[in-house]
Amino acid sequence: MTSRQITDLLKDLNRELFSELERELAVVRIKEDGLQTEAARVYEFKPINGKPHFVGSILGQSSCSSILCRKIALSSGSSTECVAVAHVHDLEKTHCTFPPEEEPAAVVIAVGINYGQGAKYLTRPPAISDDTRMRASIVAAWNLCHRLGTNVDCSPPEFPIRFQLIAANFFPWITSVSWGKAAANQIEEALLLRGFGMYDPCSPILRLIVETYHRTQNKLGAIWVIFHGAGNAVPLLGSEVIRRLPFRPGKEKTCRINFAFSDNLAPPFRGSNAVAICSKWGEFIDKDSILVE
Repeated sequence: MTSRQITDLLKDLNRELFSELERELAVVRIKEDGLQTEAARVYEFKPINGKPHFVGSILGQSSCSSILCRKIALSSGSSTECVAVAHVHDLEKTHCTFPPEEEPAAVVIAVGINYGQGAKYLTRPPAISDDTRMRASIVAAWNLCHRLGTNVDCSPPEFPIRFQLIAANFFPWITSVSWGKAAANQIEEALLLRGFGMYDPCSPILRLIVETYHRTQNKLGAIWVIFHGAGNAVPLLGSEVIRRLPFRPGKEKTCRINFAFSDNLAPPFRGSNAVAICSKWGEFIDKDSILVE
């Protein structure tokens, strides 16, 4: 896919994601144009009894809900604001793996837990194409898969020299602190993901993979999906994504999807652990069957 094809795809998918988020959580979007991009939107909490809450959260008006709201609140006072980020096309043009503007290239989808942390995203939300600074880490992680591989019959395929990169995440909100501090244990993480995230956090990732698959079919037909994050819910959610993909191996030269798991690859991290999952040429049985579980 070319850069333009990637951004056109993400614009469509991001609109869907934001619409679902607004419908499920009943969040109120701030309308100022400078605070909105095609990859990010700024919202505000509706105070209930003087405390911030997401009206549509399954946690309701509990004290737990109010406490967890602070994990994604980036401002305080009369208006408590938060930032949701959807899929982002990487624009690290100075890196050697970035393809020329109109050159079709294989697609790498890097799936993490959330896009980032800090109040800076209130005034500088990421654009649909942004520099994620993840390319070097992704290449290093895939090379690590080769070095750690022990099964000759299941060696990872050669990684593309140039590729398009899409950054995606299971949790849409920017957190006020790092994920490890926001979700200090598995209980907090589960409540954050279930109480403030998408009802089905795997669904946007499944749609992204399937739509990318169909748009790259027979066109440099390969997709690499790297689930990056350790010590959080990424490995579990990533394995659930793979399970739910209705992918049927076959000899037809349609498309190949390659999966890997690694440590967090977002800067300033550099993964030290990675494993590739075997993949073969194949096809999807039913494009629509992945959306409802």
